[in-house]
Amino acid sequence: MKHERVPEEIVLSAGERVAWAGVAVSRWSWVSGAVVAAVGTTGGLTAAAPYASSFWCLWVVAAILLSTAAVRVSINDRGVTVSSVVLPFVRRTFTVARIAGASGRWTDALADLGGWGPYRVMPGRHSVSLRTGDSLWLDLDGGREFVVTVDGAEEAAALVNALITRSGRHAGGGSGAGQD
Repeated sequence: MKHERVPEEIVLSAGERVAWAGVAVSRWSWVSGAVVAAVGTTGGLTAAAPYASSFWCLWVVAAILLSTAAVRVSINDRGVTVSSVVLPFVRRTFTVARIAGASGRWTDALADLGGWGPYRVMPGRHSVSLRTGDSLWLDLDGGREFVVTVDGAEEAAALVNALITRSGRHAGGGSGAGQD
């Protein structure tokens, strides 16, 4: 069941600078990455020579799990940026001009987004889905959506909508796309 919440409206003056940041963490990715790294290290150090390299390959899996285990969501005057906490150069940025509106919703990762993962793709919707819970939904130009699970999504949505309004457009947050 999805619950869209309409946050209090934020009014920004013409020269006012703003910023918001939130982090979403996937505990299972952190734990899995640490376990895989430990198994790879232990196996690599203790296995017979022909098998040791197989264990060291587990470090690649551990690196992928750990690098996608947490994301940072940043909002400023230019728009919204979603980046890996571990590899900050891996990022996705949406300028205010590309965003039609925003809303904060409780999101079931499996039912609403097709599962969990650092980058989920569904027709008309892309997402960074690390867990079920509060999510920032961006309605993008062209009818597409981008969703990221992050605490404080209501406040983030209110700020995005205020940035859109300040740019001279009407924020159409909560278009209802994808809702029951």
